[in-house]
Amino acid sequence: MKIYQKLLDKKSPVTRKLLFVVNVDWFFLSHRLPIALEAMRQGYEVHIATELTDKLTVLKGYGLVVHPISLDRSRAGLWGIGKTFLQIFHVCKFVKPDVVHFVTIKPVLLGGLAARMARVPAVVSAVSGLGFVFVAEGIMAVIRRWLVQNLYRVALGHANLKVIFQNSDDLSYLARLVELPNRKVSMIRGSGADLSQYCVVPLPTTSVPVVLLPARLLVDKGVREFV
Repeated sequence: MKIYQKLLDKKSPVTRKLLFVVNVDWFFLSHRLPIALEAMRQGYEVHIATELTDKLTVLKGYGLVVHPISLDRSRAGLWGIGKTFLQIFHVCKFVKPDVVHFVTIKPVLLGGLAARMARVPAVVSAVSGLGFVFVAEGIMAVIRRWLVQNLYRVALGHANLKVIFQNSDDLSYLARLVELPNRKVSMIRGSGADLSQYCVVPLPTTSVPVVLLPARLLVDKGVREFV
Protein backbone atom coordinates (compact mmCIF):
# COMPACT_ATOMS: atom_id res chain seq x y z
CA MET A 1 0.00 0.00 0.00
CA LYS A 2 2.90 2.37 0.68
CA ILE A 3 3.99 2.00 -2.95
CA TYR A 4 0.57 3.17 -4.17
CA GLN A 5 0.58 6.12 -1.80
CA LYS A 6 4.05 7.26 -2.89
CA LEU A 7 3.08 7.18 -6.56
CA LEU A 8 -0.25 8.99 -6.21
CA ASP A 9 -0.63 12.74 -6.19
CA LYS A 10 -1.77 13.93 -2.77
CA LYS A 11 -4.26 16.21 -4.57
CA SER A 12 -6.03 13.29 -6.26
CA PRO A 13 -9.62 12.38 -5.22
CA VAL A 14 -10.25 10.90 -1.78
CA THR A 15 -11.85 7.81 -3.34
CA ARG A 16 -9.14 6.39 -5.54
CA LYS A 17 -9.43 3.64 -8.12
CA LEU A 18 -7.01 0.72 -8.14
CA LEU A 19 -6.96 -1.67 -11.09
CA PHE A 20 -5.26 -5.08 -10.97
CA VAL A 21 -4.44 -6.82 -14.26
CA VAL A 22 -3.60 -10.48 -13.61
CA ASN A 23 -3.34 -13.47 -15.94
CA VAL A 24 -6.04 -15.62 -14.27
CA ASP A 25 -8.58 -15.27 -11.45
CA TRP A 26 -7.36 -18.09 -9.17
CA PHE A 27 -3.81 -16.72 -9.24
CA PHE A 28 -5.10 -13.32 -8.09
CA LEU A 29 -6.97 -14.96 -5.21
CA SER A 30 -3.90 -16.90 -4.07
CA HIS A 31 -1.31 -14.15 -4.50
CA ARG A 32 -2.85 -10.66 -4.46
CA LEU A 33 -6.21 -10.79 -2.65
CA PRO A 34 -4.86 -9.51 0.72
CA ILE A 35 -3.49 -6.38 -1.00
CA ALA A 36 -6.85 -5.73 -2.68
CA LEU A 37 -8.75 -6.17 0.59
CA GLU A 38 -6.40 -3.81 2.43
CA ALA A 39 -6.80 -1.25 -0.37
CA MET A 40 -10.58 -1.47 -0.04
CA ARG A 41 -10.26 -1.06 3.72
CA GLN A 42 -8.31 2.15 3.08
CA GLY A 43 -11.03 3.50 0.79
CA TYR A 44 -9.89 2.42 -2.67
CA GLU A 45 -12.38 1.30 -5.30
CA VAL A 46 -10.72 -1.91 -6.50
CA HIS A 47 -11.13 -3.36 -10.00
CA ILE A 48 -9.61 -6.51 -11.48
CA ALA A 49 -9.13 -7.38 -15.14
CA THR A 50 -8.36 -11.07 -15.57
CA GLU A 51 -9.04 -14.30 -17.42
CA LEU A 52 -11.97 -16.01 -15.67
CA THR A 53 -12.27 -19.68 -14.78
CA ASP A 54 -14.89 -20.37 -12.10
CA LYS A 55 -14.01 -17.65 -9.56
CA LEU A 56 -16.29 -14.80 -10.69
CA THR A 57 -18.72 -15.22 -7.80
CA VAL A 58 -15.85 -15.38 -5.31
CA LEU A 59 -14.28 -12.19 -6.67
CA LYS A 60 -17.57 -10.30 -6.62
CA GLY A 61 -18.25 -11.63 -3.13
CA TYR A 62 -15.21 -9.68 -1.90
CA GLY A 63 -16.61 -6.48 -3.42
CA LEU A 64 -14.25 -6.36 -6.40
CA VAL A 65 -15.35 -4.92 -9.75
CA VAL A 66 -14.47 -7.60 -12.32
CA HIS A 67 -13.57 -7.04 -15.99
CA PRO A 68 -13.14 -10.32 -17.92
CA ILE A 69 -10.32 -10.28 -20.49
CA SER A 70 -8.47 -12.89 -22.57
CA LEU A 71 -5.07 -13.56 -20.99
CA ASP A 72 -4.29 -17.17 -21.88
CA ARG A 73 -0.57 -17.69 -21.15
CA SER A 74 -0.25 -20.15 -24.04
CA ARG A 75 -1.72 -17.77 -26.62
CA ALA A 76 1.33 -16.32 -28.39
CA GLY A 77 -0.04 -15.45 -31.85
CA LEU A 78 -0.23 -11.86 -33.02
CA TRP A 79 -4.05 -11.96 -33.08
CA GLY A 80 -4.27 -13.15 -29.48
CA ILE A 81 -1.64 -10.67 -28.29
CA GLY A 82 -3.35 -7.80 -30.12
CA LYS A 83 -6.73 -8.76 -28.68
CA THR A 84 -5.37 -8.85 -25.14
CA PHE A 85 -3.64 -5.49 -25.55
CA LEU A 86 -6.82 -3.81 -26.81
CA GLN A 87 -8.86 -5.29 -23.96
CA ILE A 88 -6.44 -3.98 -21.33
CA PHE A 89 -6.35 -0.59 -23.07
CA HIS A 90 -10.17 -0.35 -23.13
CA VAL A 91 -10.42 -1.34 -19.45
CA CYS A 92 -7.89 1.37 -18.54
CA LYS A 93 -9.83 3.97 -20.53
CA PHE A 94 -13.18 2.84 -19.06
CA VAL A 95 -12.14 2.52 -15.41
CA LYS A 96 -9.76 5.52 -15.42
CA PRO A 97 -7.72 4.11 -12.49
CA ASP A 98 -5.47 6.27 -10.38
CA VAL A 99 -3.02 3.39 -10.23
CA VAL A 100 -2.85 0.10 -12.13
CA HIS A 101 -1.01 -2.94 -10.77
CA PHE A 102 0.22 -5.43 -13.39
CA VAL A 103 1.08 -8.96 -12.28
CA THR A 104 2.93 -11.61 -14.38
CA ILE A 105 4.66 -11.22 -17.74
CA LYS A 106 1.89 -10.57 -20.26
CA PRO A 107 0.10 -7.96 -18.13
CA VAL A 108 3.42 -6.23 -17.41
CA LEU A 109 4.40 -6.09 -21.10
CA LEU A 110 1.07 -5.47 -22.82
CA GLY A 111 -0.47 -3.59 -19.91
CA GLY A 112 2.55 -1.35 -19.48
CA LEU A 113 2.18 -0.20 -23.08
CA ALA A 114 -1.61 0.14 -22.76
CA ALA A 115 -1.29 2.17 -19.55
CA ARG A 116 1.06 4.63 -21.21
CA MET A 117 -1.28 5.06 -24.17
CA ALA A 118 -4.30 5.41 -21.86
CA ARG A 119 -2.40 7.97 -19.74
CA VAL A 120 -2.84 6.10 -16.45
CA PRO A 121 -1.28 8.34 -13.75
CA ALA A 122 0.65 5.63 -11.87
CA VAL A 123 1.81 2.09 -12.64
CA VAL A 124 3.07 -0.78 -10.47
CA SER A 125 4.55 -3.77 -12.32
CA ALA A 126 5.24 -7.00 -10.43
CA VAL A 127 7.96 -9.04 -12.14
CA SER A 128 8.01 -12.52 -10.59
CA GLY A 129 10.14 -13.97 -13.41
CA LEU A 130 11.28 -13.25 -16.97
CA GLY A 131 9.69 -16.34 -18.51
CA PHE A 132 10.80 -19.14 -20.82
CA VAL A 133 11.72 -16.76 -23.66
CA PHE A 134 14.98 -15.90 -21.89
CA VAL A 135 16.09 -19.52 -21.52
CA ALA A 136 14.74 -20.98 -24.77
CA GLU A 137 17.11 -21.82 -27.63
CA GLY A 138 16.89 -21.59 -31.42
CA ILE A 139 16.44 -18.86 -34.01
CA MET A 140 12.79 -18.23 -33.12
CA ALA A 141 13.75 -17.87 -29.47
CA VAL A 142 16.35 -15.25 -30.44
CA ILE A 143 13.74 -13.30 -32.41
CA ARG A 144 11.18 -13.50 -29.58
CA ARG A 145 13.82 -12.46 -27.08
CA TRP A 146 14.68 -9.37 -29.16
CA LEU A 147 10.98 -8.44 -29.42
CA VAL A 148 10.35 -8.94 -25.70
CA GLN A 149 13.43 -6.94 -24.72
CA ASN A 150 12.26 -3.97 -26.76
CA LEU A 151 8.72 -4.31 -25.44
CA TYR A 152 10.10 -4.23 -21.88
CA ARG A 153 11.85 -0.95 -22.69
CA VAL A 154 8.52 0.61 -23.72
CA ALA A 155 6.33 -1.06 -21.09
CA LEU A 156 8.61 -0.02 -18.21
CA GLY A 157 9.12 3.49 -19.51
CA HIS A 158 6.24 5.10 -17.58
CA ALA A 159 7.35 8.26 -15.80
CA ASN A 160 5.48 7.40 -12.56
CA LEU A 161 6.42 3.75 -12.14
CA LYS A 162 7.47 1.23 -9.52
CA VAL A 163 8.72 -2.22 -10.57
CA ILE A 164 8.61 -4.95 -7.91
CA PHE A 165 11.11 -7.81 -8.20
CA GLN A 166 11.40 -11.10 -6.31
CA ASN A 167 14.71 -12.19 -7.84
CA SER A 168 17.97 -10.23 -7.80
CA ASP A 169 19.04 -11.64 -11.19
CA ASP A 170 15.80 -10.43 -12.79
CA LEU A 171 16.32 -7.02 -11.22
CA SER A 172 19.90 -6.74 -12.46
CA TYR A 173 19.00 -7.84 -15.98
CA LEU A 174 15.95 -5.62 -16.48
CA ALA A 175 17.43 -2.63 -14.67
CA ARG A 176 20.37 -2.79 -17.06
CA LEU A 177 18.18 -3.47 -20.12
CA VAL A 178 15.64 -0.74 -19.46
CA GLU A 179 17.94 1.60 -17.51
CA LEU A 180 15.65 1.64 -14.48
CA PRO A 181 16.82 4.05 -11.76
CA ASN A 182 16.89 2.79 -8.17
CA ARG A 183 13.91 4.96 -7.23
CA LYS A 184 11.73 2.96 -9.63
CA VAL A 185 12.57 -0.52 -8.32
CA SER A 186 11.66 -2.42 -5.18
CA MET A 187 12.91 -5.84 -4.07
CA ILE A 188 10.74 -8.18 -2.00
CA ARG A 189 11.35 -11.73 -0.75
CA GLY A 190 8.20 -13.18 -2.34
CA SER A 191 4.43 -12.86 -2.45
CA GLY A 192 4.17 -14.30 1.05
CA ALA A 193 1.88 -16.87 2.61
CA ASP A 194 -0.82 -16.58 5.28
CA LEU A 195 0.56 -18.91 7.96
CA SER A 196 -2.81 -18.96 9.73
CA GLN A 197 -4.09 -21.19 6.92
CA TYR A 198 -1.51 -23.90 7.62
CA CYS A 199 -1.08 -26.30 10.51
CA VAL A 200 2.36 -26.90 12.01
CA VAL A 201 3.23 -30.60 12.22
CA PRO A 202 6.31 -32.30 13.66
CA LEU A 203 9.14 -33.11 11.28
CA PRO A 204 9.28 -36.78 10.26
CA THR A 205 11.65 -38.93 12.26
CA THR A 206 13.54 -41.15 9.84
CA SER A 207 17.12 -42.10 9.19
CA VAL A 208 16.58 -41.94 5.43
CA PRO A 209 17.32 -38.48 3.94
CA VAL A 210 14.27 -36.81 2.39
CA VAL A 211 14.88 -34.58 -0.63
CA LEU A 212 12.15 -32.28 -1.95
CA LEU A 213 11.78 -30.31 -5.21
CA PRO A 214 9.24 -27.51 -4.64
CA ALA A 215 8.50 -26.69 -8.28
CA ARG A 216 6.22 -27.37 -11.20
CA LEU A 217 7.24 -30.39 -13.30
CA LEU A 218 8.88 -28.37 -16.07
CA VAL A 219 12.34 -28.81 -17.58
CA ASP A 220 13.02 -25.09 -17.02
CA LYS A 221 12.48 -25.59 -13.29
CA GLY A 222 15.41 -28.04 -13.06
CA VAL A 223 13.50 -31.32 -12.91
CA ARG A 224 16.16 -33.19 -14.89
CA GLU A 225 18.95 -31.87 -12.68
CA PHE A 226 16.95 -32.85 -9.60
CA VAL A 227 16.46 -36.42 -10.86
